Amino acid sequence: SLSSELSSALADLAARSGPAKTTVDFRYSTGLARPDFFDWPAELKRVAVDLDPDAFVVMFGANDGQDIAVNGEVFAFGSPAWEAEYRSRVDRVMDLLRRDGRSVVWVGQPVMRSAEFDARMDVLNAVYAAAAAGREAVTFVDTQKLFAGPGGGYAPYLPDASGRPVLMRQQDGIHLTLAGGERLATAVLAPLAQRWHLRVPPG
Repeated sequence: SLSSELSSALADLAARSGPAKTTVDFRYSTGLARPDFFDWPAELKRVAVDLDPDAFVVMFGANDGQDIAVNGEVFAFGSPAWEAEYRSRVDRVMDLLRRDGRSVVWVGQPVMRSAEFDARMDVLNAVYAAAAAGREAVTFVDTQKLFAGPGGGYAPYLPDASGRPVLMRQQDGIHLTLAGGERLATAVLAPLAQRWHLRVPPG
């Protein structure tokens, strides 16, 4: 659900940036850790076939900081077995999305208020960044820096383009506000705008 604010803001921003058409597909409480609950690779393969998009913007992680079960065996979050399995899932999704010359923007998780939850997101972000670094046409957007306060930690308020403090995070310390979604959408659209010469409106 963290991607919901990004989705709406990105669709609006893309529409104002040029001849770009977006399709939003997000599901609450889903990710790559529980394909038995929702199979994102299958869904993304369907989208690729049905819509044949030029680019994908994806955001996973907020629901993936958990153990993974494979053929009845449970891999503890952060263990070597877990990292190998989760990395393989990320690899497969990235390779699926970038087929046929598509661009992929993989959005990382922002800094979280809970130190324990934030540490889990750090593990996931490291997987995403490493997987993207070795793949042409895949861009990883580091949202930790984008939403960190002056000291590098969690900050509910951040300055907008004019320097005015604006509430960027919801009360749960996880989700983004509408303003936070717009801030993230601007960063996410940048690599796509560069490729297709879109004009990104000021935030």
